[in-house]
Amino acid sequence: MTACCLMTAVLFTSCFSPNGHSKHYTPEMIAEHYEMYKQQMEELRNYLHHALKDSCVIEVEFEGDSLRQFYIGNRYGSSNYFYKEARAHQDSMMSVVGLTRQSFNDIQQKLKSMGCIGVRYNQYHPDEIVILFQRNDIGCYRYLIRTYPMTAEEIANAIDFPLHIPYNDYCIFDYDGSMGAFDTEGWNESEKKQCLKKIQQQNK
Repeated sequence: MTACCLMTAVLFTSCFSPNGHSKHYTPEMIAEHYEMYKQQMEELRNYLHHALKDSCVIEVEFEGDSLRQFYIGNRYGSSNYFYKEARAHQDSMMSVVGLTRQSFNDIQQKLKSMGCIGVRYNQYHPDEIVILFQRNDIGCYRYLIRTYPMTAEEIANAIDFPLHIPYNDYCIFDYDGSMGAFDTEGWNESEKKQCLKKIQQQNK
């Protein structure tokens, strides 16, 4: 799977904000959080790879201690529920993808320990993972991570796309929101330029 496909996949330290509240994170804040928890993010990817059945996709998001969204998919179809319906269908959906109540709780606790709210993982592309960092009203700050490096072309494409910041060869900061919301709720152009300049200086 290319970086472009990963970037478009359907989907706390002192700067924590509850889901649904408006909270602006600068690229520097997102980078600081990533550096603090990148090893645990890789451990979560590895955990999901061994916990899920083959050919399965999962996306789970929490709002505090409650389940906000639960999406599953496999070769036979998919299901996607929110809030009360997600909790009502939780056990049957877990069994489809091979999760137990304990493994599901482990995923929740691993996310909570990283100060993140959700994750998307696809067994068809086991070297990639999407970590949902925090929501900002209708948008969401995310980490698009993979274990193999991006090509120069993929990095250039990420630089050109306003909602992406290529942090290194393996991770892209992503703001998943409408372009209309981007100007006021993601990072602005000046913040992105400043972050890219700092990254380039660090890589010299």
